[in-house]
Amino acid sequence: MIRRKLRTTTDVQDRGARDKLCRRLVSMLARKGYQPGLAFSIVNRELDALNQSS
Repeated sequence: MIRRKLRTTTDVQDRGARDKLCRRLVSMLARKGYQPGLAFSIVNRELDALNQSS
């Protein structure tokens, strides 16, 4: 789910844009039943991987 959403994002280099995207993705996972800590770790890991590949 997270990777699918990240495919459509443009730039997450800006700190504010990254935080906004992180909050949205974590809340999406929370609605699916994920625990907050797990959701944040998943989103941060995927955002870091996206930054590494860019």
